[in-house]
Amino acid sequence: MGSNLSQGQLPFKKRNTVQGRLASLVALVACLVITKPAIGLQPRPESGLVGRSISLSLVKSGFSSPVYLTHAGDARLFVVERTGAIKIIKAGAVLPKPFLDIHAKLRSDGLEQGLLGLAFEPGTLPGYFYVYYTRSTSGDVVIERYAVLMGNADEADAASGQVVLQIDHSSYANHNGGWLGFGRDGFLYAAIGDGGGGGNSLCTAQKITDLRGKILRLNVTGQITYTTPISNAFSTALPEIFAIGLRNPWRDSFDRQTGALYIGDVGQGSREEIDVMRTVTAGTNYGWPQREGTHSYPNENQNQCSDSLRTRTEPVLDYGHVDGNCAITGGYIYRGAQFPWLTGSYFYGDYCSGQIWRAQTGGAVLTAIPVLDTAFNISSFGEDVSGELYVVDLGGSVYRIISNELAHSQFLARVMRQAD
Repeated sequence: MGSNLSQGQLPFKKRNTVQGRLASLVALVACLVITKPAIGLQPRPESGLVGRSISLSLVKSGFSSPVYLTHAGDARLFVVERTGAIKIIKAGAVLPKPFLDIHAKLRSDGLEQGLLGLAFEPGTLPGYFYVYYTRSTSGDVVIERYAVLMGNADEADAASGQVVLQIDHSSYANHNGGWLGFGRDGFLYAAIGDGGGGGNSLCTAQKITDLRGKILRLNVTGQITYTTPISNAFSTALPEIFAIGLRNPWRDSFDRQTGALYIGDVGQGSREEIDVMRTVTAGTNYGWPQREGTHSYPNENQNQCSDSLRTRTEPVLDYGHVDGNCAITGGYIYRGAQFPWLTGSYFYGDYCSGQIWRAQTGGAVLTAIPVLDTAFNISSFGEDVSGELYVVDLGGSVYRIISNELAHSQFLARVMRQAD
């Protein structure tokens, strides 16, 4: 998709004269003006970046319902396919053999079911990793540990699978959650959906004796299964629970600089929200089902489902179901080095509309602007080892977020260097 020119390659030949340099500049400006965006991508006229713009560069396509992308402490990219396989992009190519294939263990017939999450233990070339999937026989949520094959970091030991935790999810096929991630504290965090149905019909999100509708925090490193940190949320509740009041947290991330946890929580019928745990403190209540986004939730379940009575924390940003929006896909804070003007920006999108936003962080409330319209079903964002960000399209492709920089002095310097 898009131009055959690689990033940074200029569409003109090297010239050695002053006239040639001027001609090159004119040609480059003309090319920039007339070049159309790739099919399915429409940059917003106002990106909020003076002299700059956001676009997507195709990395690889041909995946089967990809839903996540991450790294293992090195340059490889791991792409999670909902149908059960994990593929590796290495040195620009997709390796022919999957890193792991567990399609026989899971069900992916429901749109929200399948292999949903992946997290590697911290460190370079870790020996263990964790997957999150829905079990084939029951639909239950399963978190399972695997070992990397000895002597071959590009292949998992498929026989090493050991269930760490299984959570009942047999009533409905939706609201499975699916994110796993390690915090700065070394613990594994897991985002669990409320069990499905509509309007939190199972009344789980505020119930501190139920693991659904929660963020869990587990100590898994060096454990047979897991232990629970003593600082988890509730002394009278299930010890795995770290935060409550979530509906269907779909794609969360830790800011690699501050350690803050950003949570994209899919709403019911009117609002989508982003929640932030800035100090990663146990016991936060994000309000569902008493609240949907920043609004009171009017469904009859508001009266049917008991409230935990814990103080509610409002989302830092929410938006309504307009312009085709209907389901948030949480993203990442940009901490890469290639586009320093994006540093501190939080990128997120909507699965239904394909729209991507950039939010300025730092305040109590995020201020977001739309930067790109796509024709994609955005199933996830991803981050590589260097902090560069990616967009995952459920249709089968992975893209990298890029931004051009057209500040006058730097623009001229770049052209002159290329022309020398």
